[in-house]
Amino acid sequence: MQLSRAMRNFHKVMLVLVVAFCVAGPATASAATVIDTRNDAETEVIAPFGVPDTTNYGQVVTAPETTLNSFTFRVLVPSTVVIRGEVYAWDGTKATGPALYESAARTTSGATAQDITFDTGAVPLTPGSKYLLFLTAAKDFEVSSGLGSVRRVPATAYAGGGAVYLNSGTNESQWTTTAWSDLSGFFDFQFRARFSSGEALSVTKSGTGTGTVTSSGGAINCGTVCAASFGFGTSVALQANPAPGSTFLGFSGSGCSSSPCLVTMNDPKSVDAVFVKNAVPDVQAPETKITKRRGMKISFTSSEPNSTFVCKLDRRKARPCTSPYTLKKPSEGRHTFTVFATDAAGNRDTTPAKLRFRIGK
Repeated sequence: MQLSRAMRNFHKVMLVLVVAFCVAGPATASAATVIDTRNDAETEVIAPFGVPDTTNYGQVVTAPETTLNSFTFRVLVPSTVVIRGEVYAWDGTKATGPALYESAARTTSGATAQDITFDTGAVPLTPGSKYLLFLTAAKDFEVSSGLGSVRRVPATAYAGGGAVYLNSGTNESQWTTTAWSDLSGFFDFQFRARFSSGEALSVTKSGTGTGTVTSSGGAINCGTVCAASFGFGTSVALQANPAPGSTFLGFSGSGCSSSPCLVTMNDPKSVDAVFVKNAVPDVQAPETKITKRRGMKISFTSSEPNSTFVCKLDRRKARPCTSPYTLKKPSEGRHTFTVFATDAAGNRDTTPAKLRFRIGK
């Protein structure tokens, strides 16, 4: 493959070329925008990266949202190289202003190509402006050794910026004072960056009961407003408020269970609140009714299912019974049969059913 004169003059940058390539592009998900050029089939790299050179490799991006949440580079770097992730504004040729983000020192396993990810939280950005996301070994130059590489893809993978590099040695001040070498007409790095302008939190309610769910700050009052957007990394407390006659059983989703529940908005989240209707206590006594007498057998019913009965004849002791009840050889003369029902809740009929009858002449 023939390289342009400018490419041949890149200071101590070796391009290792492989034939196959595939283009990946930005994708969106709910309240976030993700730019992802990583491609497992692409093994071309830009090298060397590490100590003694080159110490800084970066990707220029155009901010699609108001915050940067994370970024990733695909690298093959020995574990002896200490890496940091940095974010700066980009003025077209160099980094500018103070660092918007700097990670702690990181190392890789060094065995194979791998993704190294920096969780930036919520770095504030201006949509449409350009920023530089880069890997550096400059800050830990004295404790690092060895060289590695960063995976790349063709420049058509991402239209919002390109790959750049700077061999600053241990002099990190050069990041903002020296023009970086620009590879943007040729390559992008294999990288992933997640941006957001707020993470969506939605609340649903289920169950037989009713109630409301409110959020800290009042953005959600469900009720009527059951979704809102919150800044990346924000902690939102959800409070369930059962209506009279209902009980809150619990939350589900996004790690929630009891109320209040604290939701960390590092992704779009959804939570369901379960309310159940309280059981109405049964205080109504059943009504007992004698339905038929045939000979010595008397049938009766209750107005409530699953009732039990107690029967007695004249002044004899009342005993549990079932329908039909068989009289046991009553004597001649007048008699009174009494039966009352008790329902499943323990309510007893206080006006039992009675049947008066005569045996003999």
